Amino acid sequence: MAAFRETAPFGIYDQLMVELRREDPGTFKKFLRMPTEMYDTMLGSTEELFVQETSQDVFRNPEEEDDPLLELLQTQSSPEASEATDRDRPQQDTATRTRKPRIKWPKASDKTSWTQMDEDLENILEESMQGPVDRKLNTLTILIYSVGKERFGLEEEKVRKEPQRPNRRPVRIQNLRRELKQLRRRYCASSPTERIGLAQLRDTVRTQLTSLRKAENSRRKTQERAKKGAAFTANPYKFARSLLDKERSGKLETPLGEIENFLHVTHSDPNREDVLGDCDRIEPAEKPEKQLNATEPTLGEVKEAVKKARAASAPGPNAIPYKVYKMCPLLLKRLWRLLKEVWRKGDVPEAWKEAEGIFTPKERNSKTVNQFRTILVAQRRGKNIPCHPCRRLTSFLTGNAYINTSVQKGEVPGFSGCIEHTSAIKQLISEAKKGRKDLTVVWLDLANAYGSIPHQLIYKALRHYHVNGHIQKIITSYLDGIRLRFTVGDQLTRWQKLEMGIVTDCTVSVVLFIMGINLMINAAQRETR
Repeated sequence: MAAFRETAPFGIYDQLMVELRREDPGTFKKFLRMPTEMYDTMLGSTEELFVQETSQDVFRNPEEEDDPLLELLQTQSSPEASEATDRDRPQQDTATRTRKPRIKWPKASDKTSWTQMDEDLENILEESMQGPVDRKLNTLTILIYSVGKERFGLEEEKVRKEPQRPNRRPVRIQNLRRELKQLRRRYCASSPTERIGLAQLRDTVRTQLTSLRKAENSRRKTQERAKKGAAFTANPYKFARSLLDKERSGKLETPLGEIENFLHVTHSDPNREDVLGDCDRIEPAEKPEKQLNATEPTLGEVKEAVKKARAASAPGPNAIPYKVYKMCPLLLKRLWRLLKEVWRKGDVPEAWKEAEGIFTPKERNSKTVNQFRTILVAQRRGKNIPCHPCRRLTSFLTGNAYINTSVQKGEVPGFSGCIEHTSAIKQLISEAKKGRKDLTVVWLDLANAYGSIPHQLIYKALRHYHVNGHIQKIITSYLDGIRLRFTVGDQLTRWQKLEMGIVTDCTVSVVLFIMGINLMINAAQRETR
């Protein structure tokens, strides 16, 4: 029976129970609330089914990957085996690997399922979380995904709807148009006597065609009006934006190799390690009156960050959305403990430096890679670390008046930059009209602004504004190892290291961009004086 329990290929949840039964019978009894003998009896009753399943293993695909959860548990129990496995495992070609399928998580109203999963994960993680923080984070991710997949299953792939068949009226219109063409040909080839009857028949067909077209146009307008009304009621902002934005469409047809070369050129910086020197046009910043809070993130800050995040936001490469942390308070508290450990070390784990992206068209009928822009999605659990420096950095910069809000208003809380800038331009135009004066307005649009800011400029801005050294260490560790890959159809590009620019989905990246641009604005203001 013991040998059977150790080798039986049950589901992931049952395999975890077998591990827990063998290593800690006391905790196992408290968790399942049944004697171990009863569990052994239930397990033994499935021996016949196990024999039937093992007889079919010869038909299993030899290329099928092993369960990562069991592999992780085995490597945790033996550090030497873990090192050997990592050293001997061949590197997979990420260009041919697909992203993780999404789990069909229960609805937020299903409190029972979420509570049960939260409690079960807490008990399982209590026994399996061992080793350094990197290993703990990987264990956390694998267990959440594996248990969620086992319990709730995967989302069904969206099947493309077949185009609806036309109703009887459009079919009737098409037949009448075909009949009208035939009458025209017969009219041209007929004698004068026959033309009189053909002309009357042609007029009758035209009358019917006109009547049917009016009815069909009325039906289409009514249907379109109802569709737009429903879209406006569901999301007024999205509907208004669709009216004002230009039409964007198209499919990326550039080969995968050319796309990877494009990404390499876009995100590489051969001068990344060249430290920027001092600039005479930039005056040194005064010592801060309000110091930057560099303490560990509190549980309240983590809860607030997760609460403000959208539950419907797309998950990162680990396929775990914010919704899981919103609905599982015990899991969120465990993540907070790991966040504090990462914060103390000042070294961001490699798994938190990965981001996946997609290509979206910038114009109508886009085809080449230059006609698309990229949108990135970072790890949801990893965004909690940059989130706290982001809020603290913003308060630090605005509280010490390091950012000139009369010029820079984007991403600064409390300022509606678009409204203020638009109102100022409107006032200038009105004054110019009344005074009959000339007015010159110059619009500058930086191409790929977020993706072209050098990292050395960000490091220079951190030192210039007297940012705490530990915060600098965390941000430097984060920017030094960011890797990107993008979905192209049903494939993924290879990992590309981000040597220049920022990740658009990262909360702290926007603040770092503002700090770097603010140095350039200050230098330009001094020059214009």
